[in-house]
Formats: sequence, C-alpha cells, structure tokens
Amino acid sequence: MRDVVLKELQGKKSLLCWNDDTSFAQETLDGILDGEAYILDRYAHAYLRDLAMNLTVEDYFLSIANTRMPFPSVWVEAIFDFPEDHGEITYGALVTDQGDGIKVFQMQLLHKNRPWLPTYCGTEVVFHRDGNVSCSKTPMSKLYERMAEVEGISPDDHMNSEIEKALRIGGVFAVLCAALARPKILDRDAPRPLRKSEAKAFAAANRRAPRFAPSIIRLSKAGRAERDANEAGVAAGYSAKTAHWVRGHLFLARNGRLTWRRAHVRGGGDPMERVHYVTE
Repeated sequence: MRDVVLKELQGKKSLLCWNDDTSFAQETLDGILDGEAYILDRYAHAYLRDLAMNLTVEDYFLSIANTRMPFPSVWVEAIFDFPEDHGEITYGALVTDQGDGIKVFQMQLLHKNRPWLPTYCGTEVVFHRDGNVSCSKTPMSKLYERMAEVEGISPDDHMNSEIEKALRIGGVFAVLCAALARPKILDRDAPRPLRKSEAKAFAAANRRAPRFAPSIIRLSKAGRAERDANEAGVAAGYSAKTAHWVRGHLFLARNGRLTWRRAHVRGGGDPMERVHYVTE
C-alpha cells in the first residue's frame, strides 16, 4: 500500500491538495519517505489484534498515547477482513511522535477496487499521554462533511467514526511496539535502505524514493507455538461444553462396585459426531 500512497502523493494533483495548497500533502509525503515502514503479515496482525482485544477502552487509548516510537515518523500497514461488507481492506497510517502524544493519520485501500487509489481520512487524531484525544481536519474533511450531511450523519457521529478508524490501526501499532520488546515472539526484518534497482525505478518515474524498504513482521516459531496453544485451549474448552456422544464404559461407583454406564450424551445442545482420522 505504501507504494500506492507515494505514487498518489507525488502525482500531478494529489487528493490531499486543497485550493492549490500542497503543504499538507508535502508534509505527509516527507513523513512517509523519512520514516521506517512496517508491514504486518496476517498471522502477526491476528496475534496483535487478539492482544489488543484484552485491553479496556481506557487502556487502549493510553497504550497508543504512551507508545515509544523508534523514529519521529513510522508507516504501518495491515490487512483487515470485512467479508460481509467490502472484503479485504488494507489499512495504513502515518504515525508521528508529537512529543506529548502520538498522531495518527489513517488511510485505506479497498482490494476489490481497481485501479487502486487510497482513501484518506478526513481527520488526524492525536492520542495525548494524559488520555485526552484531539483532532485536526485534513484537506479531505470538507468533502466528507458534505457527504455526511447528505446521509444525515451528525458532525459528532462523523468525528467518532474518524477516531474509530484511527484507533483500528493505531491500536495495532501500539501493541506492536510493546510486542517487539518481547523476545522471540515477533520476527522483524532489519531496516535496510532501498535496493539500487528499486531506487532507480522511483527515479525513472520521476518520484522521490523512501529511505527504507518495508520491514515485514511475522510471528516467530515461539509466537506460532503460543498462538497454537491458545487456539487449542479455546477449542478444548468449547469441545468439552458442546453436546457429544459418550460411549458405554465401566466405572467405579461410590459404593465400590464396577458399574456399566450406557452410551449417553454429555454437554449442552444437539449432539455432534466426532470424526477421528487414522494415519500411518
């Protein structure tokens, strides 16, 4: 997604230009070009999302605000699945350290829409270290506010929607920074400059090249083992509670006698058959 955003920002007329004012687009471009870039693979993203789900709303906001960033600005992106609505959507964000908090400018890319064009958020959201949240408008805000009026959405509802979008990717980034401190859970590619061939491709297209190639973040072997163990525990708990057939068996009764118990159903709901596979 980062390449799509860089191409759009350096096009003839970026969506982030308003009345020939290119300052916001230029500031966003500089932040993406100069900062590190993280791309979460699906498994790492799912792991971080599950960690974030255990946070309270207050903890969620504060975890973003108190994030310690490796660079003044960082690009982060991950794929989110919305099967009932739009299918796969890549969410990306320019995350900037503001000193007293973290600023998130979020954007998204719908996979099913071609040619690909990023959809920029109408609001930059700052998560302050004291737990407060402040917002500032982007060049897209006027367009979205007009669209909200047509759809009958109040300004407050529209603003809450913008904050929710920033939370979605900002929260994942906050948990990512915390998880990177845990050894052997996440594997991260070491930051490296662009290859010469990649830099030449940007130059040939008359576009500025970013300083760093994206760092792919994956679950490590230990992280996969932890994920599988958690999933197995959840599955075991679910299996024990759901209705299932128990075959007849002998058991030692309280009176000390061996007693035959007939086949019966244990658990709640309708009994389900269990299929056992035997392999060599």
